[in-house]
Amino acid sequence: MNQIYSQPSNNLGAKRWALYIFISSIPIIGFIMLLIWAFSSSENLHLQEWAKGKLLIALIVLIIVLGFLFLAGGIGILTAVFNQ
Repeated sequence: MNQIYSQPSNNLGAKRWALYIFISSIPIIGFIMLLIWAFSSSENLHLQEWAKGKLLIALIVLIIVLGFLFLAGGIGILTAVFNQ
């Protein structure tokens, strides 16, 4: 069976990956750059998927943290009500 594969995108070197990881760790700039890398069609395919993965993990962590905050707030309110 003869399949036609598209040309793979260029792999990124270790220095470039280190630079991308460093930039993505800067609080506000990193988030903006992750959005640009994830949704820009001109970026490397591996970089796009990596940025989408980091954004997905950040979203999951944010949901978990907010859930714990709401849970702790609810417990605090219930404790205050029952202690009156």
